[in-house]
Amino acid sequence: MRSTITFKLLLALIAVFTCVLAVSTGYQYYQQKTLINNVLSEQLHDLAACWSNKMS
Repeated sequence: MRSTITFKLLLALIAVFTCVLAVSTGYQYYQQKTLINNVLSEQLHDLAACWSNKMS
């Protein structure tokens, strides 16, 4: 009986750890994607401004 409770507790801890890991990974993915989009947008804006200055 005791090993069954221990096994269930271990499974519950593994499930909680897996959920936390999945949420953390999803959040990091979203943050990295947002950061990359912001950097690329700024670089594109700077490139367009530089090109515009050279044309005039």
